[in-house]
Amino acid sequence: MIAITTSICSDIAFDISPDGSLPGNYIPNNTTYTWTYVSNTSVNGLDDNATPSPSIVGELINTSSIPQVVTAIVTPQSSVAGLCEGSLLISILR
Repeated sequence: MIAITTSICSDIAFDISPDGSLPGNYIPNNTTYTWTYVSNTSVNGLDDNATPSPSIVGELINTSSIPQVVTAIVTPQSSVAGLCEGSLLISILR
């Protein structure tokens, strides 16, 4: 999985399903994801997920007055050999 960048609004739930049609992305059917967030003291809701999920979900709250960027280290799991780690950059709009 290549790096994915997306923007979300603060305090609104998100559900991100990586798209296999992006150049450089091959995502087998039934791929699940776990993730770990990089710490950001201006964002609440940075809950890591160790339970495989079919999409990357959460609700982040920007506690500052300026937009924040959050990085999630995402690990896909599938039945296809050659698992790779990817990253998800989330810009939280205020």
